[in-house]
Amino acid sequence: MTEQPRPNLASVEADLFGTIFAFHKKTMTLLRESSLDDGKQKVVADRIKTLLDAATAEMKQSQQINLAERLDAIYEQAKRLVHELLPSDDGDHRKKAKPRTRRQKGRENKP
Repeated sequence: MTEQPRPNLASVEADLFGTIFAFHKKTMTLLRESSLDDGKQKVVADRIKTLLDAATAEMKQSQQINLAERLDAIYEQAKRLVHELLPSDDGDHRKKAKPRTRRQKGRENKP
């Protein structure tokens, strides 16, 4: 059984940057398309920051963490929180509306 070659620093940096950028892009898209008011968006942003701080602290202690998996988990938690904070049409917060996309927003006033 041959040992896997160690990745060089440039490839590790590229993977890390790509992972972080992808997380940022997904999270910002989620918030922009959510139609949450500023106060609720701040709640989500604060929760994301808390989760990122916890992941950073864990990384400092253990020196071993799968960043991509951790960021995916943080994104999923943020997504659930956004859906919980979305108002429903009948006022029941258990039934959540999906975030609207730009395409859907533009079609609202068209026949």
